[in-house]
Amino acid sequence: MDKTIDPATHAALDYGLSAAQLLGPGILGLGLRANAIGTLFGTYYGATTALTDTPLAVKPIIPFATHGALEVPTIAAMAIVPWLTGAMKRPTAKLFFLSCIGMALANYVMTDFNVSTELSNQDQDELGLADVAESSEEALEPLLRT
Repeated sequence: MDKTIDPATHAALDYGLSAAQLLGPGILGLGLRANAIGTLFGTYYGATTALTDTPLAVKPIIPFATHGALEVPTIAAMAIVPWLTGAMKRPTAKLFFLSCIGMALANYVMTDFNVSTELSNQDQDELGLADVAESSEEALEPLLRT
């Protein structure tokens, strides 16, 4: 099977899953337990994605391969925790949590976690990232002196 999802796409899908888990239980009226579990997993997915070395990272400190290794136990927990807590009792809640598990599993299975996420110097020049970095350093210099 071809692994067609690159790091940027994987991160975008993880951010979407995070938003779905944070907002879905409240919008669907799934109850307090489902809302708490959705908040737990939504926050986890959002935070780990924001910290993973991808083009969409806020602060890239987790290697992309490590992010991939974290996916397996997280998806397992997404299947077990709602069931153990009784949050899946309602049919709508069961469908919601199984859908989130399916999205996470599909994203995991179709992602190549062995690709490099670092841009070459030529890619950085084409994107104008060197200019942005210089401008941001100049703008932040007064703040860094304090």
